[in-house]
Amino acid sequence: MVQRGDELAAEAKLIAVEYILEAGKLEKDGRPPKWAVPLAEQCLSQLYDGYAKLAAKHGRFIERKEGDTVIVAPRREEQRKYLSADEYLQRKHVELVEAAIEATRSPVVPDGMEQDRGLFSEHQKVQWGEDSDAFYFAAVQQVLSQWGEKIEEDDGALFVQAVLGHIESTRGSVLVDTWRLLGEICSESKKTGKRVVTMRVFLEKQFLSFIKRTVSETPHAQVLSGLPNVIEQVSVFCSIKQRGADVETVDGVPQWMVLFYLVRCGKWAESVEYTHEIDVKDGDKALAAQVREYCTAQAHPSGETRKGLCLEYERRKLLSRQDPFKLALLKIVGRCDIEKKTMNEILPATEDYLWLQTHLAVEGDEEYSFADLQETVRSQSSSSFGGQDSALLHFQALCMCRLFDEAFGSLGDGYRVHGVHFGIALLLGGCLDGKAQQRASDNLFGYGESRVQYGREKEALFYGLVGCRALAGCVERLGDILLGTKSTSGWFGAYRAGGVFEGGYLSQYVGVFGEDGERVLESLAGYCAEKKKEGGERREALRLYDRARKYTTAFSALSDFLSVDIRSPFSEEHSEETISLAISLFEFYTQTASISELLPQESVSTAQMLIRLYQFVREANRGEWESALELLSGVGVIPLTRGEAAQCSEVLGLLPECVMQTSSVLVDCAIRCIDGVYRSMPLAYRGSPETGELSEKTMALVIFATQIPFTISEDVFQKLNALSTMLGC
Repeated sequence: MVQRGDELAAEAKLIAVEYILEAGKLEKDGRPPKWAVPLAEQCLSQLYDGYAKLAAKHGRFIERKEGDTVIVAPRREEQRKYLSADEYLQRKHVELVEAAIEATRSPVVPDGMEQDRGLFSEHQKVQWGEDSDAFYFAAVQQVLSQWGEKIEEDDGALFVQAVLGHIESTRGSVLVDTWRLLGEICSESKKTGKRVVTMRVFLEKQFLSFIKRTVSETPHAQVLSGLPNVIEQVSVFCSIKQRGADVETVDGVPQWMVLFYLVRCGKWAESVEYTHEIDVKDGDKALAAQVREYCTAQAHPSGETRKGLCLEYERRKLLSRQDPFKLALLKIVGRCDIEKKTMNEILPATEDYLWLQTHLAVEGDEEYSFADLQETVRSQSSSSFGGQDSALLHFQALCMCRLFDEAFGSLGDGYRVHGVHFGIALLLGGCLDGKAQQRASDNLFGYGESRVQYGREKEALFYGLVGCRALAGCVERLGDILLGTKSTSGWFGAYRAGGVFEGGYLSQYVGVFGEDGERVLESLAGYCAEKKKEGGERREALRLYDRARKYTTAFSALSDFLSVDIRSPFSEEHSEETISLAISLFEFYTQTASISELLPQESVSTAQMLIRLYQFVREANRGEWESALELLSGVGVIPLTRGEAAQCSEVLGLLPECVMQTSSVLVDCAIRCIDGVYRSMPLAYRGSPETGELSEKTMALVIFATQIPFTISEDVFQKLNALSTMLGC
């Protein structure tokens, strides 16, 4: 079955339009960018060629029609009735341009806020994924290395600058503009009275960039040699915008339009200068003077002056012909007709609407305050902002109005990485509180924990450090991140060969925690130590207690740790690490006067005893039977003579529980040592005094074992009986 020609045409048109829309924008005159046309041609050509082959196979061509519909028809002799491929492409290109323009038109929403396809931003599509992670992490690393011990108010602005340094040359300006806005907000976070001004300044800088970009893309820019001033740039911009506009001109120059856009750019000094230069009629000199006074004082007139301006505004509205830019200037200067908050004819885009509000709204004003503006923006959904980056534009508007909780809620899952870092900037800038602060901190630490899951532990640590810098009392959240890594204690440092302590990553960034950073680091280590102890990871707990300077707790943990290791399966590598750590800590604690005086003597004796017992077990497992028995005889826990065995009941009552728990392992090792020594003797020496010594040791073990039957395992009892039988005890 042959596909209908109009269906193929529609498919071609849709795909080609997507090529253009994917690119991000139309040119200022409403036509597709030049580079998009070859892509569209290629797409349409390929689809047409495919259709032509299909149609030829079935003896059909595309029929020429007056309208837009193209259908499949039988082959006829009058070939002139049919479109050639070139004609088909030409027609479809017209349809393509019309469809693209129509698709990018911005319908006005009920309250006058218009959808924005990027009049001020290039709207290059923001890319999400691993590269976003990379450039953000680079910024995090940069600020961590720059932060000193003193927590500064400009930490947020510093982070924003670091991010912008990594993304300005590689990302679309919607994302860049969002970061620039956050920079403005962080700089003014402590000045609540500056909220409207901060919002206005950002929108004016954004619009000035748009003007400069527009001028640079036009032939007029070639005329402007050197470094043109703002007035010249705005004049060129107005000559472009003026086409078809019903505005007053003097010698072809739309003076009021130029003055309005100078105000729109926030160029107050240039606006004042221009009011002196323009040639105005007598009736407009008063308006020029009012604009000049407003730009000089950067404040609205009050009382009778404002009342007169509002009356003049109402009068001019009734005139059949009136330059809309004059009306706009009058409305802005006098805050006229506040009930009408839009001027769609000359301020069509979302950014325009928001900028106008910054001139109409006044902090604490009864007529129209910043709180009223907040309610207006809060009521809008992201669809009101149009375009492929509508969520970012909506986020910008909410942030400008300091609706941070709503701003974070407006970003979907696709913007998660960006949302986390937006939150970091605002947290560091001290801009958030309440729910917004909680949401941003949850996002930040949750993102850090996700880095651990992907095996990117260093990133996880750094994000946790940023969180602690931004929010006091978040040490445990950083601790939870560290507890998920392979070696929690390694971040704090580790003991190397010779018992030398080497600081870890956290030691390098102790200044991030502020002037009291060392104490915070100790608290963090203590929190992690408790969690490791609860999880049965005694070695990690020991190291962390030591880093937390909880020396008495660490010494107690040292004994528990050795006791457990004695009872664990033997590993040569593991045992060497264990005894090295134990001896290093023991010597450091007992030889440092400020620490040793804190340690109970009983704890010191217990630790010393367990170190010797651990060395005994290690030698026994290595097959060093005689040296092992020599170590055991000097400890005084396991009797090796009948005299010692007779007194073992008294000794047993004095032994700490952690030592008693090792009894079965110690007896087992002693049995293997005695057996090993006996079997290593030449046959001629068996029955000699040396054998008698082994029998003495064996009998001592038997007496000891009968004193603690519930501590010694059945397997050890069987080995002991076999040994005593072999030695004839």
